[in-house]
Amino acid sequence: MPSRKLACPVLLILSVTLAWQQTLVEGRLPGQAIEGQNHLEQNSVLRQLLGPGVALAPGATAPLPTPRMADGLSAADQRRVIEQWEGRQADVDELLRRSPVTPFLLHFREIEAGPASAAGRAIDLGFVTYGRFDDLARSDFLEEMLNSGRKDAAIQPLTPESVAHLHLEPVASEAARTGWAHVSLTLMDRVTLRGTSRTVWSRTAESVVVAAVLEPRCTGSREFPNAWQLLERDDAGQLRPKGPAVAYEALGYYLKITRLAEPADALFVEWHLIFREPQEWFDGANLLRSKLPIVLQTKIRAFRRELMRTLGPG
Repeated sequence: MPSRKLACPVLLILSVTLAWQQTLVEGRLPGQAIEGQNHLEQNSVLRQLLGPGVALAPGATAPLPTPRMADGLSAADQRRVIEQWEGRQADVDELLRRSPVTPFLLHFREIEAGPASAAGRAIDLGFVTYGRFDDLARSDFLEEMLNSGRKDAAIQPLTPESVAHLHLEPVASEAARTGWAHVSLTLMDRVTLRGTSRTVWSRTAESVVVAAVLEPRCTGSREFPNAWQLLERDDAGQLRPKGPAVAYEALGYYLKITRLAEPADALFVEWHLIFREPQEWFDGANLLRSKLPIVLQTKIRAFRRELMRTLGPG
């Protein structure tokens, strides 16, 4: 089992992912595609993430990459997407193998935007799994993916009353596909991070997208703020706040799950994330490259096993 004292970015990523998983468990992911509309037409958060992107600092934004596995590709083109993934180390046939322990694709990027005291970091993850697309899109199977950190994160879906009180009105056409959740967690006993994510999900005949950003309208909220605060231990060894809370909005991600033309029942999962890590958190140390692959390996294998059960033996 990975240690609960994971690198700050790992806890941040996993916990924010949990925020939309909570709404997924409630069965609110759309079960049918919206005919004639692609994800960009359905999903305002995805449009925001692809351009202008995530605001890492005043006047400095960074867009997420467009989905690698676009809808409508032929089997040959889908294979080419996997072949051309940055940092690929395994053969494509090995990446397509029907097994929980098949390798995955992982690429780290540094984002140069904003002050040097705030590092912009990006992650691009991709892997193949097997299962029934319709089951995945309407159930809680994604709860098995990247759900580390529950002991460290308190996740609170916002009630309709809280949404109304904060004036968080969704885009009218997305009302049934929008959710908010607040996450509060401690990062390696150094930082407390609180954030409220706005999530919009969309579906086509070939794929599902879940896209999320930290909700800027909650930054000044007393109950559901977006902020971080340093911690220190008192004489009794208990953690307590050190200094003022600092507003934090610099995080966004999306996940896309796409049917593959072949092999049968194959699905491609891709996950793209950008966030800012202030220097004060961990004195600029980047622990992603050593910590994240171990956590992802465990969670992706669990996710695959759960999803492959829908196919039965064979």
